[in-house]
Formats: sequence, structure tokens, C-alpha cells
Amino acid sequence: MVLLVVCCLGAYIYLPLRAARNDRARATQCLVNLRDIGSALGGYLSENNNHWPYVGKLTTSDWPTVVKILEGDVAPDDSRYACPADERTLADDDPRVSTIGTTTTWHATEGLSYEWVWPLAYGGYPVGEENLSKASGEGKGRADQDLMSDFEAFHSWGLNTLFADLAARPPRGANKIP
Repeated sequence: MVLLVVCCLGAYIYLPLRAARNDRARATQCLVNLRDIGSALGGYLSENNNHWPYVGKLTTSDWPTVVKILEGDVAPDDSRYACPADERTLADDDPRVSTIGTTTTWHATEGLSYEWVWPLAYGGYPVGEENLSKASGEGKGRADQDLMSDFEAFHSWGLNTLFADLAARPPRGANKIP
């Protein structure tokens, strides 16, 4: 009986610790993915006279997604476009349910787990001249301008984000991955 209690207590302590470790590992990989995308975007900017691309949020947008924009630098099927914690539930009336079910991922349906946050604010503008930089009284430095982030809050502390300075960080207040 004592052995059973000890085993149950051990599992009670161990399982949440293991889950937290797995969450941290997924969040860390997500930030690595965003950093790699940022690095590829840096190459794109260098090749395009330091002008931001026109990027759509979804595959159904009029503009191409970042996957298409970076096609020559990052393979479209590359795992860097997939957050390991990406989970998505489609509405029952979504037409894709018949082929992929209700439980899926953003990566499976959109080709990436990350969305381009401000398509109109960046599209075609030179770096430093984008609308967010010039908004009177509301301008933000490049380190504060969110460029891409998780489609949803896949992580317990919120969205991991790639900023316009091409650095990836968790949200403010989550300076360290928990």
C-alpha cells in the first residue's frame, strides 16, 4: 500500500514537470523557427533594396504568404514554418472538415503556423518608412513593431513574435521562456 502511495505521489509530481519541460522545448523551437524566418527575411530585404514584401496572412489572401516570398531561401515544406505547439480546431461547418477533420494545425491548413501581422503597414515600404514607424505620436521602434507571430497563443504565456528588427522574442513580461 505504501508503495502504491509513493508511486502515485511520484507520478503526481513528475507528470506536470515533464509537461512543463515539453512546453518549454516547443516554445524554444518556435522561437528558433521565427529567428530563422527573420534571417531569411533579412536576406530578402538585402536583395530587394531594403523594401518589405507584400505578404498576405492566409493562403486565401490576394498577396502571397511569407512561405512563397521566401521560397528560394526556405523550402516551402520546411519545418521552420511549423510551431511544434500549433493546434487548431475548425468549426463544424468549415468546408475543409470533410477532408481534414476538425482537429488540425494552422501549418496543415495555411502552410505555416505564423501570421504576418500588418500586411498594409509594411507592404512595399522601405525599412524605417513603414506606417508604424511614421504614425504621429504612436510610432514604435523596429524592436517594438510586431512583424509575424503565432496564429494563436500556442504557448501558455501568449504569442511568440518576430519583430521588425528581425529578432524573435516571447511577449513582454515573459522575458524568459517559463
